Amino acid sequence: MKTIDTGSGAIGVYFEAYKGSEYLHIRKQYTNKQGELKPTSKGITITPAQAMQLLPLLMEVLEEHQTEKKIAEKAE
Repeated sequence: MKTIDTGSGAIGVYFEAYKGSEYLHIRKQYTNKQGELKPTSKGITITPAQAMQLLPLLMEVLEEHQTEKKIAEKAE
C-alpha cells in the first residue's frame, strides 16, 4: 500500500482481489490502537481499466486548475 499523509490521517492506495477480480482502492485510513493503518468506508474502488482512464483526467483537471490559479494571481 502507498499512502499520503493528510495530517489528520492518511489516504491509502492499494490493489485488492474480490471475487476473482483485482480492484484499485483509494481510501481514507485511520490508525488503530496497535498503530496499524486500516481503511475506512470513505473512498472509491475502481477496476484497473477505470484507473487508466482516470489518470489522464486527473492530469487535465490539475493542469486546468493551475492555469486558472495563475490567471487569478495575475489579476490581483
